[in-house]
Amino acid sequence: MTPRGARGATLIELLVALTLLGLAMSVVAALTIPVLAAFEAEPAAADAQQRARSTLQVLIDDVQRAGTGFLHDTEAGPGLGLPSLWPDAVRTGAWAVSPRANTLTAWHAPRGAAHGLTRVALAAGATVVPLARPAFCSAVIPTCGFAAGDEVVLFLPHGRFAVATIAQVEAPLDLHLAAPLADAWPAGSVVAAVTAHTYEVRPDPATGLAQIVRRLGSGPPTPVVDFVRRFEVQWIAAGGAPSVHLAPDGSEEHATGAPAPPPAGVVVDAAWPAGENCAFFRDAAGGTHWRGAAGGGAPAPLGAAALGDGPWCPSPAAPVRWDADLARIDGVRVVLSIAVAVDTLRPAAGLGLARRPGARLVPDLVLDTTVRAGRRSGGL
Repeated sequence: MTPRGARGATLIELLVALTLLGLAMSVVAALTIPVLAAFEAEPAAADAQQRARSTLQVLIDDVQRAGTGFLHDTEAGPGLGLPSLWPDAVRTGAWAVSPRANTLTAWHAPRGAAHGLTRVALAAGATVVPLARPAFCSAVIPTCGFAAGDEVVLFLPHGRFAVATIAQVEAPLDLHLAAPLADAWPAGSVVAAVTAHTYEVRPDPATGLAQIVRRLGSGPPTPVVDFVRRFEVQWIAAGGAPSVHLAPDGSEEHATGAPAPPPAGVVVDAAWPAGENCAFFRDAAGGTHWRGAAGGGAPAPLGAAALGDGPWCPSPAAPVRWDADLARIDGVRVVLSIAVAVDTLRPAAGLGLARRPGARLVPDLVLDTTVRAGRRSGGL
């Protein structure tokens, strides 16, 4: 028997209590979801930041070394007389350097890199490059530092160069190449081992974004960083037009940021009059003048179109040729945008909407930096 004055809860009261409890739990859940999302988003953002900064630092290191370290005839060789930064991937054999979007190559010679001079003239199609044994090369080092797989550059003053890969080194000091040379080279041509790194973008179907890959010389690409939304390179030209530096006695010494012309009266290529080359022409008094646009007094961006419209060095018909304006490149501006690795935390491209209700969107990390090439500091 139920005591007098005591009664149980009615159905309505139970429903009201359950409703209030549900509301309270909903409020707790609403407060908890952002906290849980933050625990997921913060590590993802930190990971993206680490990947972006590591990638950019490696690229900056390569650009800052560009053009340095060439021990023989530095004024006429890579880094001053030749380009140190290119908007194209390195190629062996015939190669017309062309501007390609989202592509950056920087080359330099590591400290102590192997180098020497050809001891005989080489015909087009040659696959063996005999070198005169350098005086600095010890007799106990038969290869003088050259090794199979090395990328080497052959070059001459006035803008001529070619890239080749060593397949084998044989005594006394003969470099067997992986592919034939595209054109002939005279005895005394400079050969130097180089390190060239090319950065470029390739689509990544697995993520719908892209990867930045890096090539060593003309080798295969290896991934550097994933989840790339944007990789842009802007080319910065040195201020003013290149010129030929004169010694106190009035003789021509070298050119600033371009291949130096030959002495007056000397023909180095049938494409140019005597005393001239791809970069400089001479007036009636024999003075030298830059063939391209003068440019401003301070470093300024140079459009990609200007890097593939000539004048061509060493000549327009050369198997390996490049735009003279490439020698003016003093640095680059790089814009890099990296997305987080967790796709549910990335804003959908063009929509700005989360892919999962309640997820906290993590914006792309955008890094924008300008770095100067090291070649202006001179060779080692």
